[in-house]
Amino acid sequence: MSEVIGLEDFYFDTLAGDTGAGGVNTLVAGRIYVDEAPAGVTVTYPFVLISAQADAADVVANGPHRVMVNTLYWIRVVGKGASKKALQTIADRIDFLLQAAGGVTASIRVLMVLREFAPALPPATVNGQRYVQLGAIWRAYVQAP
Repeated sequence: MSEVIGLEDFYFDTLAGDTGAGGVNTLVAGRIYVDEAPAGVTVTYPFVLISAQADAADVVANGPHRVMVNTLYWIRVVGKGASKKALQTIADRIDFLLQAAGGVTASIRVLMVLREFAPALPPATVNGQRYVQLGAIWRAYVQAP
């Protein structure tokens, strides 16, 4: 059982399901990706990127029984030629949706998602183009159902 794949689905479904005015999916026009944008896609900004930041650590009880998995993900909104301030509304909405989130899916039980920290990264310039990102590192506690 891979709780990590289930967690990536949970994050994606949570953000993609936030539709309507001011929803994450609406604000990024459905551009929510796990790990990277799909090959062959012309990237349009802003977009949301979900990526693992550490190996998932098993939490075990007495004996070999895994009780849950503890893992970190970086979830951020990436913009091109924009300021971090231009991404704030999307980042705030992601924070609202994920802080203390939990639930049961077909493959996992998400016990709790908590913001671990929010890195303050400077803009990057590549081939004369400015890129910014704003988001947070999220710790999740996950169980197989």
